[in-house]
Amino acid sequence: MKINVEKILTINKIIERDKLESSYKLALLKSLILTIKKFDHHIHIIENKEFVKIPFYFIVEEWFFYYLPFVYLNIRQHRTNKLVLNSKIEGLYKEIFTLFSISCKQNDWKCIYALIYKKYFNFELNTNTIFREFRRLIINNPMKYMGEREYELFPKERITKPKRVSRRNFEDFGYFEIEKEIYTILKYLGDNFYGTNTILFRWEELLYNVNSFKDFKFVKDILTHNIDEISRDTTLIRKFLFSIKEPIFCIWSGKRLSSFDVDHLLPFSLFFNNDYWNLLPTNPKINNTKRDKIPSPSLIENSQERILRYWSFYKKEFKEFKAQRDISLGKFETEEEYIKQLKNKTTFLIDTLGYEPFEV
Repeated sequence: MKINVEKILTINKIIERDKLESSYKLALLKSLILTIKKFDHHIHIIENKEFVKIPFYFIVEEWFFYYLPFVYLNIRQHRTNKLVLNSKIEGLYKEIFTLFSISCKQNDWKCIYALIYKKYFNFELNTNTIFREFRRLIINNPMKYMGEREYELFPKERITKPKRVSRRNFEDFGYFEIEKEIYTILKYLGDNFYGTNTILFRWEELLYNVNSFKDFKFVKDILTHNIDEISRDTTLIRKFLFSIKEPIFCIWSGKRLSSFDVDHLLPFSLFFNNDYWNLLPTNPKINNTKRDKIPSPSLIENSQERILRYWSFYKKEFKEFKAQRDISLGKFETEEEYIKQLKNKTTFLIDTLGYEPFEV
């Protein structure tokens, strides 16, 4: 694998030296890195072509959650006295907030975020209009001005038009293309752009300069999606597993359990994924040992029968299960292919990106 140093310098220049009037360029880079990390299986890599095709939907999805707390708390993203985003998008956000505000205390952005997150990932929130507005904003602002000339990194002629907004059919929202060399750098080195002196630091610095904060710590929580209310919310799965009146076995050790924790198979801290397929019962001691480690491919292989057993329960109970899994892992014909894809993901995380493996 060859890495083009000049392309690395291009990305670094945007982060370190590009003129920042707003957070848009940082948000686009951050969302692009996370999309490649989470949804690489949905990116089209065409042999002997210089560009790769990336679903636009996932970029917009990241932006929707990035800016949600900023709009709710009215934290500006511009050096001027402009709105957080623009009046249309902020108005659409506020319409969504009114659906949940009665359940949360004033300015409790984590409460609002958690409630919207749950509704959205259960396919129960209509985001059609706001997603279209976000797409328009991204194309006309950061995609246009990132680099030394207009649409240098995101060629406008390579952005396809959307047909409709649907997470279940995200391909219908269109694609954009980036150079394969840029994609390769972000895939293998993307996490390195998250350090103290890179995207998050620069974003914090910008916000500090355009807002007056007495306590800046909560902004770090917003930028890192530090929302425990989501990661801890495994109540529904726990209730369901208790209700099926079937023996519960630890997903990793195979031992029968009288009490259990619900483990995120792929750690929530890495993927922010609370989908049903990713939530499995485990021995509390084992769960405490696993924490943010990545289950090894051999451990997944040894646990395959148990994983598929719980997935079969979930598939019958939760109508969203299949769509969630297809988005997170890809669409396959057999259950064994999903397990193979899961092993491919963990192999990449452990062998290429260097995350610590977990074995029992």
